Amino acid sequence: MGMLASAASASFTMSDPGRYAPSTYSTLLEARARLDNAAGQSWKTAIWGSSTTAPVATGGNYTSDWVSGQAYQFLFNYNVVSGLASWTINNRTVTTTLALSSGKGLAALQFEARSKTGNFMTAVEGLELSSNGGSFASVPGLGSLVSTNGSFLTSGPVYLTQNVTSLSARGSIKFDFQGGTASGDNLRGAIRLFEADQASPNLVPTPGVLGLAAMTVIVVIRRGRRG
Repeated sequence: MGMLASAASASFTMSDPGRYAPSTYSTLLEARARLDNAAGQSWKTAIWGSSTTAPVATGGNYTSDWVSGQAYQFLFNYNVVSGLASWTINNRTVTTTLALSSGKGLAALQFEARSKTGNFMTAVEGLELSSNGGSFASVPGLGSLVSTNGSFLTSGPVYLTQNVTSLSARGSIKFDFQGGTASGDNLRGAIRLFEADQASPNLVPTPGVLGLAAMTVIVVIRRGRRG
């Protein structure tokens, strides 16, 4: 099992491998789960695009059936080739297609937890990742997110160390509201994908170029001595 876990997590790291230019990072999509046991919006289970004005796909407007303090397993899948995204939690699945922008690559992902001010809590736990249909494994340095009393927590970026055709994330989201009323984004767990431009590779002189440069230096030195 140890070898499988190592192989599965090899595509992900919490340290920036420098594959993409930092200034070009932008949100590709965000999959959210919200308690929203008071409002009538249809955004409880949804996938959002780069614009945060409205989700691009939702699970519809339904009466919230979350149980306070109960953890619900989630599964998120993204196909890099087709752009198909699938978000499943609490027996609801939302799908949409959001392809990478032209010239962009899938650079990183991030997890998020938000709670309401007061005696409320959101926990995003048991996080594991998989690439190219391989086995799931935890990523060293990626821990649980436990938001209390209105805090808004995000994990550090989880970078991709190589190009992949697909990635998956799983874990659990738990809302502790103890009978209280929450609406909107007051209690939320989410996963976010980032796209970016590939970083310019460092220019490494070839042996021929190095040899030519050395000859140039020698010629200049000899001319200097003659002068």
